[in-house]
Amino acid sequence: MNDILKLIISLLMAIFITKTTALPSLEVAVMKNEPAKECLCKYPWQHAYAEYINELGYYSGLYIDDINGDEIPEVVIDINTLGSTIVLYYTDSGMQELNLQTVSDWGSVTYIPDTKQFLYSPFYGHTTGTWGYKEYYLYDWTGTEYIQTFSMLRESGYYWDKETYEYGESSINGEETDNAGFEAKLTEIEKLRDENSGSLQFWYLQEEGFEENVRELLPCFEMPDWGE
Repeated sequence: MNDILKLIISLLMAIFITKTTALPSLEVAVMKNEPAKECLCKYPWQHAYAEYINELGYYSGLYIDDINGDEIPEVVIDINTLGSTIVLYYTDSGMQELNLQTVSDWGSVTYIPDTKQFLYSPFYGHTTGTWGYKEYYLYDWTGTEYIQTFSMLRESGYYWDKETYEYGESSINGEETDNAGFEAKLTEIEKLRDENSGSLQFWYLQEEGFEENVRELLPCFEMPDWGE
């Protein structure tokens, strides 16, 4: 009799253990079968841009329009209002990125509407130890990508007073040039920069209507919380 009782107790315990250990697996199976959240973006470029922006750790503003004339909008991201800019564009190979990083507020990124170029200076101006330093690049749209087509660089020189100064070595498109030739081209490039400054009218995060404006073009865009 005792043996029969022990057998019944053992069977009941086995059934209980089987049921309790199977529950988590059942819950996982139910979770896996839940439908994924539907993406509101109609076109691949919309989803690619929105996904990229949604994952950024910080930015100040966005500009969205077809600036290169390929009939697909581009996204220009103003990272920090101090110059650093990311240009997103879409080709047959998918989304591409042109990342133009500046040094603090001593650089600039300027869009030239007439030629569809970006003029980029990672650093310009003067601080101690960088007297005479200048650096500029132009990026052209080829029909399939943005490529660098122009560069000019003058290394730092030194300056003690009006009678004692010396410029660093200078080059245009990698070819060494004298200072007179460099200064003439520099005047032309900086005029181009100044005349086109502010050519892109960014939507900024703090402005009313930012979210609505962006979602009209990128429906799956998500407003950042960044720890709020």
